[in-house]
Amino acid sequence: MNIAGDHHFTFRTFRRIAIESVPGRRLLQGVGAATLVLALVIGVDSDDLIPLLSGLICLVFPELVVLLAWHQQRKQAARTTYYVLDDEGLRVRTAISDVHLTWAGMTWVRSRPHAWMLRHGATQVPVPRAAFRPEDRATIDAFFAGHPTMAVK
Repeated sequence: MNIAGDHHFTFRTFRRIAIESVPGRRLLQGVGAATLVLALVIGVDSDDLIPLLSGLICLVFPELVVLLAWHQQRKQAARTTYYVLDDEGLRVRTAISDVHLTWAGMTWVRSRPHAWMLRHGATQVPVPRAAFRPEDRATIDAFFAGHPTMAVK
């Protein structure tokens, strides 16, 4: 297998991938939305805004994390990122870095709608699906499903 692809990140594509990697995001935003609805239905005194503010914080916190990450990485992310998957592993090349991750070091792969999330040691590496042609995506999915050392989640 030797599959190459490239991707030019925008905030929209960065957000789609990054928001999927925020742990507990759906639960946190669900609790936030429920707290806001409950506080608005029951009514909130001007002295007790804590439920309303905590619900609002829970609701927007994942989006804020992604926005801050984009702000920090936007100059690097605005350049094209190149990906190569071969029998040895994954190579990710940008204008300022060139990283090769071996398959032997991968502990799991999570298949998401917009990206594959690969766990290599303590690092989670997103690989955007948009970087590859549809037929290559199917090949990559089949490879991850059949690889003995990685459990696709």
